[in-house]
Amino acid sequence: MKLKLFFLRIVFILATTMVIWFWRLNNLVVGKPVLDSKVAQLAIPMIWLRHYLLGTGRDLSVPEEYSIGALDTILVGYKYDEGHIYHSTCYKGSGFYNRPLLFYLVGGFTFGWEEKENGDVAISGVDHYDWHSTETYDGGKEYFTSPFYSYPEGEWGEDGEYIPASGSGFIYHLWKVLSFLFGEEYFPMRGFPSGDAGISNRLWEDMKLVGAKEFDSHVELTIPSCVIDEFDEEF
Repeated sequence: MKLKLFFLRIVFILATTMVIWFWRLNNLVVGKPVLDSKVAQLAIPMIWLRHYLLGTGRDLSVPEEYSIGALDTILVGYKYDEGHIYHSTCYKGSGFYNRPLLFYLVGGFTFGWEEKENGDVAISGVDHYDWHSTETYDGGKEYFTSPFYSYPEGEWGEDGEYIPASGSGFIYHLWKVLSFLFGEEYFPMRGFPSGDAGISNRLWEDMKLVGAKEFDSHVELTIPSCVIDEFDEEF
């Protein structure tokens, strides 16, 4: 199994490097970092994933602009939760995709703050980048699956039993091959919690067996007083 994991580690390091280079090349063409494109939303989390897979263990700093889409979530932690974002589900959005960048880089974390004389608030926190199982409502543990293939809607049988739909298409059959070659525990066909096919967090956790290493991410930003005033009006 370690040989398969080592092979996958190399594949994912190369794949993420290609996506990151493509995004940075596009930034050079445009003349500034582009954060709101689909490529950026894919490439920036891959910077963190690749750093983990490379196994240096060195800390990373989260650029302040990566926090912009998550300011409401941070302010909720500042105002009401004593500097805690308890879980990644606290971020705006639904499902796995279309979330703020911080959702993918640090998820839940704890931070301190300093209130400035002009009303601005300086936020400073540290998150430990790691992969692990999630505790379910019944006290069990499951590994979250990042979905890559969503099944069509199933049907209800005459006896009232729900019948899941069968999969089809290139991605579905690719996942069947990956699941067969590398294991259902890493490439599940019906992953948690969506029931879709994807990559299990267990794969990333087990990458530590072949050289991946956890590290700390440092989040530092200043929230302007005008943003805080707007937040107070809405809440």
